[in-house]
Amino acid sequence: MSSIALGEQDLVRAGVLLVVLPLAATAVLAGTQLRLDCTRTVTPRRIAAGGLVRVDAELLNPGRRATPVLLVEDVLRPEGSSPEFALDRLQPGERRVLSYTLRPPHRGEYELGPLSVRLCDPFGFCELPRTFTTIDRLLVTPEIVTLPRVDPTGRWTSGSAARGSGAGSSGEDDLGTRPYRLGDELRRVHWRTTARIGELSVRREEQPRQGSVLLVLDVRPASWPTSHADDDGFETAVSVAASIASALAASGTGIRLVTLHGEQIAAVTAGRWSSATELSRLLDRLATLEPTDG
Repeated sequence: MSSIALGEQDLVRAGVLLVVLPLAATAVLAGTQLRLDCTRTVTPRRIAAGGLVRVDAELLNPGRRATPVLLVEDVLRPEGSSPEFALDRLQPGERRVLSYTLRPPHRGEYELGPLSVRLCDPFGFCELPRTFTTIDRLLVTPEIVTLPRVDPTGRWTSGSAARGSGAGSSGEDDLGTRPYRLGDELRRVHWRTTARIGELSVRREEQPRQGSVLLVLDVRPASWPTSHADDDGFETAVSVAASIASALAASGTGIRLVTLHGEQIAAVTAGRWSSATELSRLLDRLATLEPTDG
């Protein structure tokens, strides 16, 4: 009004321009037909706490017009800072890959997404949000500390289990021998059986019985006060249980992991070759375990 009263036409034009530009920018963005396709790739989708995860978000413009400048944010839950990107104009049919890495510090199930896109006018007067619906999940298992190798036939078993279940312990020569195979050591040849049956025979190797261990985890909330956020005893207990279970499974020991209420969390059968999948299930179960009154 002052510029009009003073007859300053240049100031009037500048004032009108400052009023019209934001309105025009808002109108242009509101009428923008934004078409974007988003594909997110998470590698790997299952990892131990503290491991490195790579995320690739690919944006495709399938429309016939170029997009305006975009501000992109990939929401990360339940914690952590969400990565943000400034994206230049996407031409029709153009693809753009946005990559970033994560290092989840704690176990749990994380949600990646939805991807949020904000349209910006060239002058930065206004922004309009758009949100995708796709959400990817990342499972973070407990941190595992490498423990000394466990020998179930020595430390964890005794008596007949330690002596083994080989047939040779029965005292019968024939039950403790087998036919000679190429590569067998000559010191294992059982000459008495060889002379009796006329065929080269060797002593069987003793097969130790696989031990079994019961792990008990106290999940009562009263046992794990949360007054000190930096010293979460329950997280330490879960990590200890996972570390012991991994060490025992590597030695072929059977494992049963139960709560103090008697509920079985997971089990791993004895044997080196059959425990990998079961151990993975045990770690997956520990990834989302929380204190409960049972």
